[in-house]
Amino acid sequence: MKFLKHGNAWSLTPNARMDVRDRLPAGCYTVCKNPLTGEYFLEEGEQFILPKKLYGKTERHSARVLKTFETRQPGTQVGVFLSGTKGSGKTLLAKHISQKSGLPVIVVNAAYTDDRFMRTMQGIEQ
Repeated sequence: MKFLKHGNAWSLTPNARMDVRDRLPAGCYTVCKNPLTGEYFLEEGEQFILPKKLYGKTERHSARVLKTFETRQPGTQVGVFLSGTKGSGKTLLAKHISQKSGLPVIVVNAAYTDDRFMRTMQGIEQ
């Protein structure tokens, strides 16, 4: 599978057309669903600049996630489930992890459970 970029949206595609890449660039992406086609795509978030002062345990939690990622067995995937009330810092943590690691971070903000969603997520090998 390849990643296909349409404006600021990314989707998985088996075809090599337009801006197709083997890997997602570092950044924070949100999973979205096209209501007309039912296809899932990744929407690239705006450029993010970390605030000078981070409140709470953002840096500590970020370091813990990155340590887990770095020490994982080769070929295994790392997923992080963040739960909390609105405004508790979940998205800030995801963006902090992306900036500190240079890795893409994918945020799922809805309870997608259909087979197409599962196939889309399983198709991401990076």
